[in-house]
Amino acid sequence: MNKLILQKARLLQTSSLLLRSTPQFTYLQSASAMLQLSRRFHAGHNHDHDHDDGKESHSDFQAKAKKAPMNEEELNKQFAEWIANNNTVLFMKGNRKMPRCGFSNYVVQVLKFYGVKEYKDVDVLADEQVREGIKKYSNWPTIPQLYIKGTFIGGCDIVKEMHQDGSLEELLVRENIIPKDDKTRIN
Repeated sequence: MNKLILQKARLLQTSSLLLRSTPQFTYLQSASAMLQLSRRFHAGHNHDHDHDDGKESHSDFQAKAKKAPMNEEELNKQFAEWIANNNTVLFMKGNRKMPRCGFSNYVVQVLKFYGVKEYKDVDVLADEQVREGIKKYSNWPTIPQLYIKGTFIGGCDIVKEMHQDGSLEELLVRENIIPKDDKTRIN
């Protein structure tokens, strides 16, 4: 029993030493100190009031008003507009900088592989109407969904297959999304 406790203590000590050697530890120490200062400041402080003293806060910190729900016609019009106004549109979970799904990330990485830099990414997680509406619009049950030059290409499985057989690159070249001889692509 004592051996087990000793092993756990050594493990905690070792992990503590490893943690202290990282830049994140310094950040954690700073965050901990700020929290302690905040607790001292607020000790006995009444929170039944706002701290803005009647001044308007910056718009970044104000609550965002929810958009009014769109009917199906308005939603389809929005989809058609996005698809018509952009050579490439990816309806995905998350966005290109932070995909929130492995399938969406795969399509983002394929587009990156071919050097497609300009495309509209639509985060379907930000709006349930968009998430469900695009499935009806395309008659395709899954996300992500890729459109190129107004044509629905498919989801991750189709993009993967096209990438593997070379037809996606051919399509991107034919539609002038990428140049024909791009030496930056990995072969």
